[in-house]
Amino acid sequence: MCWPLLCLHDCVIQQPVFRSLGASSDIVKVSLPRPMGLVFEEDKARGQVVVADFVQGSQAEKLSKVAKLNQSSRTAPQIGDVLRGCTCTNLVYPTKSLLGVQAPVRTIVMYGADNQRWPKVIAALKAGARSDGDVTLVLERQKT
Repeated sequence: MCWPLLCLHDCVIQQPVFRSLGASSDIVKVSLPRPMGLVFEEDKARGQVVVADFVQGSQAEKLSKVAKLNQSSRTAPQIGDVLRGCTCTNLVYPTKSLLGVQAPVRTIVMYGADNQRWPKVIAALKAGARSDGDVTLVLERQKT
């Protein structure tokens, strides 16, 4: 289950705030179709999840290559980006669904990856199906 920072349920909206971890970095938002084509790994020394590689031939790899050519890297993931948050799918069970009268409702939420354990972050990244739409990633990137 993802813990929402941004949820459109019962007309309550909580806007997430991502502040950069340092003056020499930027916050970047990237949307990718599922499967994303990114390889993440845990940086145990800093307690962060970073983009380690691309799946060959994936949309993420193609976007990264095009962004490097066009020098518009704010629209594509890059190796070394720190994952700060991602959208994931939660199943919300209204009372009627517990009784079998109504199906659970799929809700897209923003999961904050800061200070979260590796298994929870990976579970949030995996939560969802193609029918839920693109995954939005909030990444932090060192300025060059």
